Formats: sequence, structure tokens, C-alpha cells
Amino acid sequence: MRFFLTCLVAALCVMAASAALTCFGDAEKCGEDECCIQVGNTPAGICRKRHDVDEVCEMKPVKNLFKDHVYKLRCPCLNGHKCVSSKGGLLGKFAGKCQVDSGEEPSEE
Repeated sequence: MRFFLTCLVAALCVMAASAALTCFGDAEKCGEDECCIQVGNTPAGICRKRHDVDEVCEMKPVKNLFKDHVYKLRCPCLNGHKCVSSKGGLLGKFAGKCQVDSGEEPSEE
């Protein structure tokens, strides 16, 4: 039992230290064209490139509940771009492609 508790405390210390060294703890660690993606359910994150024109994106990217700069699955589109769905139905509610944001709302057909 003592060994288990020692291992648990050591693991928690390592996770806390890794969070301080990754973008999870500091939004400034990622570049202008990057975002922070959480690694599983750990307090650690890695910087990934934001999506460019015609790359698949999430219509509403899922963020960490407590860290507004940390995303759970995928980065959003680059600044000045937005995720646009060309498909209807269930898939169109979740996935799209990044397009340059012209400021116009897409027409409903």
C-alpha cells in the first residue's frame, strides 16, 4: 500500500511538472498559427498547426472546461478563416472545411 501511494504521488508530481512545461499551463508557448491540444485527460498539451483553407475542421471545436486556450481534439481554423460545412445532415453539423472568412453568412438553401 505504501509503495502504491509513493508511485501515485510521484506520478502526480510528474504530471504537474509536465503541465508547467507544456502549452496546457501557458498559452504563449504555441506560435501564432498553432493551438494547444490536450493530451488525453492529462494536464499536458502539445502545440499543433491551425487548419488552413480546404482542410477538415470541427464546426464547433471542443475546448477544455477550465483552460480556454486548450482544445480537446483538433485545432480550429487559422485566424481570418472559418469552418464552413458543405454537407447536410448529421455530418454537416460537426465537420466542415476551413475557408477564408469573407464576413458573409452562408445562404440557407
